[in-house]
Amino acid sequence: MNWGRVALVAISAMVAVALAGGPAGASLFVVLEPASGPPGTEVTGRTGGEGALAGTSDVSLPVFLVAQGVASDIPGRFDGTDALAADGRLLPIGDLVGDPEGNGLLEFAVPELPPGRYELFAYCPSCERYSRGRNLSPVGEFQVTDPAGRYSTHFSPWPLLTAVMFVGLIALAALVGKRRARRDQDRFGP
Repeated sequence: MNWGRVALVAISAMVAVALAGGPAGASLFVVLEPASGPPGTEVTGRTGGEGALAGTSDVSLPVFLVAQGVASDIPGRFDGTDALAADGRLLPIGDLVGDPEGNGLLEFAVPELPPGRYELFAYCPSCERYSRGRNLSPVGEFQVTDPAGRYSTHFSPWPLLTAVMFVGLIALAALVGKRRARRDQDRFGP
């Protein structure tokens, strides 16, 4: 068995899983300033990179907040804005508006919500053909704090999962290196 190839396949699979998960896997993302705050906080969001909405004219994408605990249950496709309005888990907060350079801007005040993590979803019917049929995609995260400034105790598994995968990669690389050294020592002597 060629352990070098096994290690390469395992590392590639771990990297693919790490890159595919969570909101960062979306091609469109919104950077919020501030990224957390209590209800009433004025928030400004901008699309990441330059020209993220390039090639679209007069784009205005409705954006919604969804509690992170139910975000994974939100379907990726809705048949129109009436269907969006009927889903009580989606809280409309404003529109992501494109400028002539293709950059998006979102401004909203944090609504009265319980403290916790929330995901932002953007509704983009024209994005379906580029997003495996999805017209509602996660584009960012926001942490609602309580008015006293304490954070929610909600646990997000992504930092822990990333750390475990990193340690796994290092352990796998060490194992492959040790086996290779042992093989070379057996083959060529001390």
